[in-house]
Amino acid sequence: MARISYTINLIVIVALIGALGSKSVRATAPVGAGMDDSAASEAKQVSETFYRYMQAYEKKDMETLSQSFARDEKLTAFWPDPSNPFRIEGWKEMRKSLEGYLPAIGSMAINIRQPMVQVYGRLAIVTCHWSFSGVVGAKPQMGSGRGSYVFEKRDGAWVMIHLHESAMPGASK
Repeated sequence: MARISYTINLIVIVALIGALGSKSVRATAPVGAGMDDSAASEAKQVSETFYRYMQAYEKKDMETLSQSFARDEKLTAFWPDPSNPFRIEGWKEMRKSLEGYLPAIGSMAINIRQPMVQVYGRLAIVTCHWSFSGVVGAKPQMGSGRGSYVFEKRDGAWVMIHLHESAMPGASK
């Protein structure tokens, strides 16, 4: 019985890996290297959307941030802020969070390292390491961490439907 269960699990795992591998398009720097033109174009669009989102934070640009997110209840997020450990659910809650946080930013510089874009049809995932330095709440701050960002293509544009940012242990000051 254990041997049959092991065999079934192995078949399921191999099938999942095969299915994911056949639909995945992965891009690292430079975006689109080794992909067909269509896949490279999608990965480039996702990458551009992601970098616009990051630049909007640095500029405290609420309009661009608003365009970066899905503006419905499908949106979810986890911030790396230990004072807000709960999931943000929906655009209304995200907007409220941004409106509370952006005015506190005096200045901010964000550095993205090792970005990877994976496109799965209408969905895409960006993963990276990030670091920031700046003045938040009149106090100098810096930190680093990891991020995962899920995008969905809607009406020809990529929008973020989920993000999860985690601070590196002991990295925030």
